Amino acid sequence: MAGELIEAAERAAAKVRYVEIDQARLHDHQHTDEIYYVIAGRGAMALDEEQIELHPVVYVPRGVKHKAAGKLTVLTVCIPRGVLDDPGTGRVKMGEGKTPKRQVRKS
Repeated sequence: MAGELIEAAERAAAKVRYVEIDQARLHDHQHTDEIYYVIAGRGAMALDEEQIELHPVVYVPRGVKHKAAGKLTVLTVCIPRGVLDDPGTGRVKMGEGKTPKRQVRKS
């Protein structure tokens, strides 16, 4: 289940979605940074070749291949909005493409 909390029609700079995740697929966003805020559940996240525990807040810079694993309820904040239209969004293989440095903020 997913639902937009801030919609494009509101002309906001970011998109905020409520998402229930159960084993997400590996993907990336070429033009959108994404922030995951965990509301409920536990899990892990693959960030390129690195596997981390999914902390309350995880920042995923554009271009980083990522995948949440576990049964989770999260808020995702996509900056700028338009993540579903981002041409980079799609299944990718680990090790593909050039990856920018990333920051993982642990609370």
